[in-house]
Amino acid sequence: MKKKGFTLMELIIVLAIMAILAAILVPSWISWIKTSRLKAVNNEARVIFNASQTIVQEYNFRERNITDEDKKNIGSGEFVFYWDRTHGQKLDPADASGASTLTPATATFNEDFSGKINKMFTDSDLMQYKIKVNNYMVKAVVAGKKNNDLYLGSYPVKQTDYNHSQTIRNFKMAPVEIPAAAPAPPAGT
Repeated sequence: MKKKGFTLMELIIVLAIMAILAAILVPSWISWIKTSRLKAVNNEARVIFNASQTIVQEYNFRERNITDEDKKNIGSGEFVFYWDRTHGQKLDPADASGASTLTPATATFNEDFSGKINKMFTDSDLMQYKIKVNNYMVKAVVAGKKNNDLYLGSYPVKQTDYNHSQTIRNFKMAPVEIPAAAPAPPAGT
């Protein structure tokens, strides 16, 4: 009578082949997962960037005839806004500590600004973000699932590597100059 099944040697060879394939594929999968997570948070930052630019332009339009800086919600048009998944804070861009002086007008602005962005950005309860605005133009956005997330995304300068030490709150936003309009073509072309 013949016995059916695999020999011990055949099983060892199959396991060795599987181990070699796993050793090759696992690092590739890890790299692919890292890249896709970074792309996802960079895309989230882009959505927040576009939504916040729309809101900032609404404020610019609404406040263009107000000459008193104290009566403007955005003031000089320069601020940093931080959303922590439940509350928004308008921060002074010059204050490195990220401290915020809350006045009734600031509290109303925080609620209004974050409410408008979060209507356009539906995952606001899952993401934290920081927006840098200068002269009524959004200059940069950084976003992540939590403040000290390993995967932080940003826009217009996209993140390409893990976040090893920064949090969203203390993220150093690179100064990015966004041209107001496309340059005119050279004469005679």
